[in-house]
Amino acid sequence: MKTLLTLLPMALLWMSCEKRPTSAMINETTIEYEGFLTNRIADSTWRWNFEDGSPRVTGEYVNGSQEGPWIYYWENGNMKAEGNFSDNHQEGLWTWWHENGKKYKQGTYENGRKTGEWTVWWNNGTKGESGQYKEGKWHGIWTYWNPNGKFDREETWNNGNFVR
Repeated sequence: MKTLLTLLPMALLWMSCEKRPTSAMINETTIEYEGFLTNRIADSTWRWNFEDGSPRVTGEYVNGSQEGPWIYYWENGNMKAEGNFSDNHQEGLWTWWHENGKKYKQGTYENGRKTGEWTVWWNNGTKGESGQYKEGKWHGIWTYWNPNGKFDREETWNNGNFVR
């Protein structure tokens, strides 16, 4: 998902090669987008829209790099994801939501890698899993619950390697 969220705006950008404000229709989803290019490099606030004109993605480019807050939306208008970029890398706290508006997952990035405590919730709002990342790899004890909230299992990981 991280790759999709990062690549969608970039892929849409490369479709444009103008030196002025840009607005266009792309592929069968007819996503409209708006933003400014300076010498063919994104350098402004960009917004991609759904067919009905509602926002799909909003964020800032500085000298071609994603910077600052980015927000992604479901077609129903609910937020899909929110977080910050620094030099094209996800940075700091990121939160995702299910299409129904309930929180899906939350965790922190450092230099584009998952770090610290991460939590995932089922679409009914109950916690599904929780554990630690260290430099982008599962590390420590991960706990899992089934959709009705009952404990399922625990796993132990060491730098991305399953221990037990």
